[in-house]
Amino acid sequence: QGLGSLFLEEVINGLALSGITSVVIEVDPNNPVALRLYQSRFGFEYIRDCTDEYGQGHHRIHLRRQISLSNIVDEIKFDNIQPAVLNEEDLLLTN
Repeated sequence: QGLGSLFLEEVINGLALSGITSVVIEVDPNNPVALRLYQSRFGFEYIRDCTDEYGQGHHRIHLRRQISLSNIVDEIKFDNIQPAVLNEEDLLLTN
């Protein structure tokens, strides 16, 4: 798994935790590898073609993914979580 994929997953999870319910991305139609990745691996769905979005000849495809807390809770693994142990040295006390 690449860093870009990990980054995208973390951003989507953070958005879901913030209450965002959908994400829209723009993809260059001349990049079929990215289109397949976003659709097959990340669950984005086609919305529309945007002709000349960034000027003449610069087209984009908009994709959307619905997100929710239930989507990310299933992905979080709680098996190896250990309680934190704090020592006096770990505490910072200020007046």
